[in-house]
Amino acid sequence: MEFSDAQLRVLIDERKNRNAEYHSTTNKKKYLFWNEIAEKLNVQERTNYFTGDECHKKFLSLTKAFYVSRDGDRIFLLKTCLVNILIIIFF
Repeated sequence: MEFSDAQLRVLIDERKNRNAEYHSTTNKKKYLFWNEIAEKLNVQERTNYFTGDECHKKFLSLTKAFYVSRDGDRIFLLKTCLVNILIIIFF
């Protein structure tokens, strides 16, 4: 499934803004977390084809393609992300 830049921005922003909720959610219920993000995308895009599983897999693929190293407050990109809009998520 292809995500547009705008859809990726929503995916990244939702995951970032709900970081505390994500980490406090048990692994057995994380699927609900991703389903809520998928529902938001579907409402925004007026579609019904985003699923929680696809959102989760896409987010994992983005984070695997993007490595960072911290040196104090400075951040160095070690590998270029496939998507230019992916900004450091948890800093």
